[in-house]
Amino acid sequence: SSSDDVIITNNAIIADAGADEYVCANFIASLDGNDVETLGGSGIWTWSNAAVVTHPTSYRSRVENLQGGLNSFTWTVTSGSGGCTDDDIVEIHNESVTANAGFNVETCNPFADILATNPDKGTGQWSLFSGNPVAFADALDNSTTVSGLTSGSYTLRWTVTYIDSNITCTAHDDMTLLNS
Repeated sequence: SSSDDVIITNNAIIADAGADEYVCANFIASLDGNDVETLGGSGIWTWSNAAVVTHPTSYRSRVENLQGGLNSFTWTVTSGSGGCTDDDIVEIHNESVTANAGFNVETCNPFADILATNPDKGTGQWSLFSGNPVAFADALDNSTTVSGLTSGSYTLRWTVTYIDSNITCTAHDDMTLLNS
């Protein structure tokens, strides 16, 4: 009877692309995969949109030119022997929120109608940014009346806020109301 020793080497390697991210109208984010170089492996980021990964073979890299909505990036790792690979996907959700307060208004009355663009997502709210105190008929309505105007200039702000379970995004735009 004879025997022989067999050495089994497990070259398994595991990819971890990091946690999903949620950003607000930000076209730059960071990728943070696991470092497999310490295990003798290598990795590469791949993606299918117009985004630009500045260092695609580095586990940590900056990503630019994110598209609005969902952006997916795959971190693929290969063991040092080249025999084993694994991949993992990270999603970056780029929520774009915009606000448009509309045109400037000039009036000679103690009131004026104002009209902001209704937000695509989220809710809008009017506020006074500068000038004497005023009242809004409905500050949550993009088309409302502002009253209590005296002579002078007012800056009115339309703020849009989008909230979901992962992120709160805001944007604002100002308009000028002049009461002569």
